[in-house]
Amino acid sequence: MALIEKKENGVKLYDFKSNILLQPDELKSIKFLAESFTETLSFAFSGHFKRPFTVKYRETVVNKFGQAAKKLKMPVVIARAGIEGMEGEIFMQIDRNLSYLMTDGFLGGDSVKCEERQEITAIEERILFRTCDRILRHFERSLPRNLKYSFEIKEVIKKAENFEIHSLDDLVTTIHFDVTFADNQGGIMLGFPSFLLEPVLKKGLKKIPQQEKKPPSQDSIEARARRLNNVPLDCKVVLSGINIRLKDLVDIQPGDCVTLDHDIYKPLIVMIGGKPKFLAMPGLRGKKMAVRVTDFIKGEKTNG
Repeated sequence: MALIEKKENGVKLYDFKSNILLQPDELKSIKFLAESFTETLSFAFSGHFKRPFTVKYRETVVNKFGQAAKKLKMPVVIARAGIEGMEGEIFMQIDRNLSYLMTDGFLGGDSVKCEERQEITAIEERILFRTCDRILRHFERSLPRNLKYSFEIKEVIKKAENFEIHSLDDLVTTIHFDVTFADNQGGIMLGFPSFLLEPVLKKGLKKIPQQEKKPPSQDSIEARARRLNNVPLDCKVVLSGINIRLKDLVDIQPGDCVTLDHDIYKPLIVMIGGKPKFLAMPGLRGKKMAVRVTDFIKGEKTNG
């Protein structure tokens, strides 16, 4: 990539003036790592927020730090990073509209409103700090297993004039991701001093040929299918939501009836693993409440 390793008295040195263009195999390695990261992050955050959270890899860009900084909008989260004995600082940015929705989701909100303001509150800052720490933990799981690394969230930068990272190199590699959350579009950017990614690429490249194996035989597919048959899944039926005033809540007594917003003639939503999958109508089976599945929710039929 950008660096040429040298040795002098047993100490590793790097040529920071070499070509900044990524080679095709290096781009392929980053794409492989990024797609592994997006898969785990999408699954984990969808379950956490109880609504679809989809992350997709977009692109990788290498640039001078000053040029990369011009494209950032606050807030930006800084983290300390150590990879294979080399240390530096990395940064992470979540689009403002997306970070607001995620904060609202963490607080139990409906994640459907977004404010235009740029400044963040103290509680948003704390939640953003913790959110980025979780994102880094999922990024760690995507790194090569034989890699020695450590990441630690340092601070949230709220003003552009306070943003800087301590690095041995002025080159920054940014990895960009597209995010869809609660029907809203946004993005996440991870920025690394380029020299920190060098050992990741060297060891990550060794993993790529393993992905070019022959397709699994029919026997192995059927064996996996049998194992999946016994995997438990969380299945819920959403009856209704309701907004109630505090004074009405205080006055509720045993025997009172609380009217739900859902029309009895409208189908209910069946959630599988936190995702809406089917429409159903309520009823009884024996002495137990039950629902009869009436249809697939649009777009979910092919996903089972």
